[in-house]
Amino acid sequence: HKAKEDAVSAAAGQKAAKETAEAREAAARALLDFFEKRILAAARPEGRDGGLGKDVTLRAALEAALPFVGRSFPAEPLIEARLRTMIGSSFLYLGDARAATEQFEAARALYAGRLGGDELDTLRSVFNLAAGYSALDRPADARKLLEEALPPFRVGLGPRHPEVLQAMSNLAVSILDCGRPADAARLHEETLELRTAVLGPDHADVHRSLHNLAICYAALGRHDEALAIREKVLSLFKATLGDENPET
Repeated sequence: HKAKEDAVSAAAGQKAAKETAEAREAAARALLDFFEKRILAAARPEGRDGGLGKDVTLRAALEAALPFVGRSFPAEPLIEARLRTMIGSSFLYLGDARAATEQFEAARALYAGRLGGDELDTLRSVFNLAAGYSALDRPADARKLLEEALPPFRVGLGPRHPEVLQAMSNLAVSILDCGRPADAARLHEETLELRTAVLGPDHADVHRSLHNLAICYAALGRHDEALAIREKVLSLFKATLGDENPET
């Protein structure tokens, strides 16, 4: 009987894995199809199958695609949420924080409605929204989101996971932006210690934590310490990222 039960269990596991793989493949195809027909198509000659001309900008292509996002995946909210996240990230890099935040808000609602508030993808969408609020100079709103999302994210991934440490760093930045440098410094110090232990002293995220800590120390009037750290970080960024890197 046990052998039969094990065989049934294994078959069920294989079926579930196959269905998951097929779902992921279908989602990938749907996203690629949207990008090809609604975004990349903007580079076609003007007036032809959605074309805006060969000199079209990425911003114009994204804006032209936006009306189709909400009606392209009526039965697939998670695909729509993922697409809105990608578009929002593009807008953020383009410097359009308002358009980015609109997409992040929509993505968060979709994830929460389909998966619930404490699922990892939902929490990641909260972090994206917090980044949008920060870019809009709304640090209190960003801090509130991060403070609410960080505990369940820590439970889901573990306290030493790199994504959790990044969320801690983002929260510390928002706390500083809210005018609380002492609290921000303590959280940056904790993050730095964990990042060093998990990633090693030569990792770029460790260097970023050092840089963030120096900003806090300067805000606290601890200028000698801040200067020493910044000199160290500048040398590290030059060595690891290069002289022309924007962070350097």
